[in-house]
Amino acid sequence: MSHYLTDIFPPSLVHYIYGLNSTERRMIMPELTAKNLTILNDQLGAEALLVHKFAQAAQSVQDQAISSQLSAISGQHRKHYDTLLNYLNSHQ
Repeated sequence: MSHYLTDIFPPSLVHYIYGLNSTERRMIMPELTAKNLTILNDQLGAEALLVHKFAQAAQSVQDQAISSQLSAISGQHRKHYDTLLNYLNSHQ
């Protein structure tokens, strides 16, 4: 489960929703509008770019401590990307 969703929704609701099968989720989760899909697509692109940029920066610096921090930031953006993608896939 992603930390990102629990920033928005109560943890008990997130656990409940993830425990449902796809048919049950569709019954309680509204369909995404074209505007929502556009926003999700834009955010997915932004997160993918951040993953790439921070990973690239981590490889290009000499200082191991800085490289480690940049890799961790890249990993956080990867988690955000995965959370958004899972959310999008749950609505299909």
